[in-house]
Amino acid sequence: IYHQETPTLAIFLTNLKPQAVPETLAPCAMLYGPQIKNELLYRVSYYGARINVEMFHAISDGNGGMVFLKTLVHNYLQLKNPELANVPGEERASKGESAQDAFRKYYTASKAAEEDPLNRKKSFHLHGRKLPYDQSQFFEAHLSAAQVLAKTRAMGVTMTSYLAAAQMLAAYQEMPALERGKVISVSLPVNLRSYYGTETTRNFFNSIRISWVFRGDETLETLAKGFDAKLREALKDERVKARMDGFEKLEQMPGIKLVPLFIKNAVVNLFNTLEAKKVTLTISNMGRILIMLFSDVRKPLIILSCLPMIFVGVVLTLLLTGKTFTFVAIVGALGLIGMVVKNGIVLMDEITLQLSQGVPPIQALVRSSQSRLRPVMMASLTTVLGMIPLLSDAMFGSMAVTIMGGLLFGTLITLLFIPVLYAMFFGIRDER
Repeated sequence: IYHQETPTLAIFLTNLKPQAVPETLAPCAMLYGPQIKNELLYRVSYYGARINVEMFHAISDGNGGMVFLKTLVHNYLQLKNPELANVPGEERASKGESAQDAFRKYYTASKAAEEDPLNRKKSFHLHGRKLPYDQSQFFEAHLSAAQVLAKTRAMGVTMTSYLAAAQMLAAYQEMPALERGKVISVSLPVNLRSYYGTETTRNFFNSIRISWVFRGDETLETLAKGFDAKLREALKDERVKARMDGFEKLEQMPGIKLVPLFIKNAVVNLFNTLEAKKVTLTISNMGRILIMLFSDVRKPLIILSCLPMIFVGVVLTLLLTGKTFTFVAIVGALGLIGMVVKNGIVLMDEITLQLSQGVPPIQALVRSSQSRLRPVMMASLTTVLGMIPLLSDAMFGSMAVTIMGGLLFGTLITLLFIPVLYAMFFGIRDER
């Protein structure tokens, strides 16, 4: 499945097959190391109705792992329920683009961006007793997403900024008095796909740090607003791309592939150790996972508002071809509605993800349309081309025309009309 996407310049002679096993290990149990042999670089386990996917970062990051999880669940449901055999999965990029080494492709050797001076300082680290045998301790908490979002909107910040500020305040409250002048630094992963318009499922992220020195009079609201301002600055295109180039620079050095692996590992471990001294906390926000469950009535309303528009395309193609709107064409129109709604959900999910990562609203709308353009158009064109053989059929010709015209027009409406409606419904304006 993803086994063939393990690191290059290696030969694998193995008959290992991926298996889903009952959950017996702690979350994030080690996948790779000198003491682990004859194991794949990812693990799929289950507990009750929950499915877990854990993946080594040499294969992919959280976004690629989420694609794998969705594909896994989709295929599992089809195997368990034969009546779902014709239900399409989420449209993705081509196999070539999915396996693309985006770091190498988009490297430009740009100059390093100016960084916050606080990021270069040694940060405060939480103290505590270390668990024996290098064990990890996990806590699971559940919050109402609707209530948290209501608080973030009242403050005018993103959910990431709100949650990060809450954790920074908690860390500050644990600070001994003699360390109150130290920096508290939060590391956040950044999905680079939206910055470069790629759909690769391979590893393509970097991280940014937001640092703060407490004065002692900060509240959750003032800290969240300050964090949000720093986050928006750090997420500007030129800064993110310059940081990506900085990560990739070592890989672009002549002769680097000839350096023995043990030397590379030692250098990487040294840099990781130095980097860890500058980080207090790490936060990872995967965004909304179940895209069908909208907590805000405005989002499904935006998608449903686009549906009447698709019949403009249906009527035009029926008039141009001289076909009649028969019963079979009505069936095609019902299927067409499902296709357009699916495209709308995909685009809406991408907008939500962009906004949750702190991208400015106008940029989030533009980037979301750009990043969804290729996969949505490819899926629509594939369906349109598949309808061509039915055009001359006496029974199904009107259905083919209905789907072809409605889908082409509906796809354009989805990519253009939904961002406009989103800006209107949520009061987003260009501040320039």
